[in-house]
Amino acid sequence: MNNQQLARYGEKLAVEFLMSNGLKIIEVNYRCKLGEIDIIAREKGVIVFCEVKTRKNKNIVHPFSSITTKKLYTISKVAHFFILTNHLENRDYRIDAIAVYFEKENPRIKWIKNCTY
Repeated sequence: MNNQQLARYGEKLAVEFLMSNGLKIIEVNYRCKLGEIDIIAREKGVIVFCEVKTRKNKNIVHPFSSITTKKLYTISKVAHFFILTNHLENRDYRIDAIAVYFEKENPRIKWIKNCTY
């Protein structure tokens, strides 16, 4: 599996994970002129913008280590664009991070809610 396939597989697992935790998926791989967001979901009226990072082995480079302040800033700009273009200004929102990694071929998922920069 190449890196792009691994990333897509990780996003698929993250979508399933979020749905199993009661979130409704709004969009996957949202793109606009400002950037992209892996998953947009809703949890009890809150819009959730998720960045997903997938790694074959968390011991080499932990997935969360690649979610930088700059990346969170970009996600924030894209989130604001999504909110404005979809007339959701009156809705609460947050940015979450999801790490997908594999231990002995078994996927593991870690979820950090409300990441800030």
